[in-house]
Amino acid sequence: EIRERLEQLRALEDGMRIAAALVDTIPLGVDTPADLERARRILDKS
Repeated sequence: EIRERLEQLRALEDGMRIAAALVDTIPLGVDTPADLERARRILDKS
């Protein structure tokens, strides 16, 4: 994980499945508490 700089490797090594999809919009990054609140507001609207 550290060498590859990809935190998803830990989840994959623990047996989790990760899905991916192509989208036509810029993905929403959630890196801060403020980002999380914004994401929650967007999800509440959908």
